[in-house]
Amino acid sequence: MKIMRFNDSATAPSLVDATIDTPLPRPGEVLIRVQAAGVTPTELSWYPTTHTKSGDQRRGAIPGHEFSGVVIALISGRETES
Repeated sequence: MKIMRFNDSATAPSLVDATIDTPLPRPGEVLIRVQAAGVTPTELSWYPTTHTKSGDQRRGAIPGHEFSGVVIALISGRETES
């Protein structure tokens, strides 16, 4: 699928075109075909965009905290922790 992803540059953050495999939802998740997304200029420097929940630097982040689309897959249930 086509995406716009973060270029991982600390000095000149920007978005670049890329292609990735379509992700598969896990239990309790949905897959949404995004039809419109908004990305603000400051979003490229937001901590949740540039870092993972554990605090590690995120590589190839796909920003877009605001979007609309259509649910194309739904996996019921809950993911269990190991």
